[in-house]
Amino acid sequence: MDGISALTARIAQIQTQIGSLQTAQAVAPAQVSQPVGASSGSSGAAFAQALADATAQTAAAQPVAAAPRAAAPSAGTDRTAGSTAVDATGVPLVLKKFGNGHVPASALSNVAGTDAVLWAPAARALEDLRAAAAKDGVSIGINDSYRSYERQEAMVKTKGLYGHGGLAAQPGTSMHGWGVATDLHLDARALSWMKAHADDYGFVDNVAGESWHWQWKPGA
Repeated sequence: MDGISALTARIAQIQTQIGSLQTAQAVAPAQVSQPVGASSGSSGAAFAQALADATAQTAAAQPVAAAPRAAAPSAGTDRTAGSTAVDATGVPLVLKKFGNGHVPASALSNVAGTDAVLWAPAARALEDLRAAAAKDGVSIGINDSYRSYERQEAMVKTKGLYGHGGLAAQPGTSMHGWGVATDLHLDARALSWMKAHADDYGFVDNVAGESWHWQWKPGA
């Protein structure tokens, strides 16, 4: 029986009891100690109190409705959730407004134990990777990390552009300019370890012919 049905039944029961009281008073008025008219008033008060009690009891018996569950975030184009979201090429969405090579210092972080600087989430991932390699007896060094736009221009002057026999990307296009790419110092054993385990930490080797270049690209 639901709450409304239970309440209706209880009200009917109370009305029956009050009717019985009123009938008894009409048959034997001499036994009523209240003044004339008091019976009706006291019966009404009794009904009101009984109704309130029945309502409270019925409400207490009802199960508490569960709070509505928050809707899950809808799937979008982000490769990961929250502040670590990147686009299809691996550019951090929260950094796009600054531009390649213009990432603010507040968004960058040193990789522990080194002078290397990366976007903070990438720095933490590289720390985890290096720690895991160290447990396996493998040393992974870091030769380069974040490059400002000015430094990218300097790289072109010293190393030349891709496609023209050089090793530097067009300024403003290097993933180093987003703080998600790093050039690692790897011996044969370290390179083998990276190929076997780097993707566990979100790093990919996505530049042909550059075994030292690794990009943090979560979800790749």
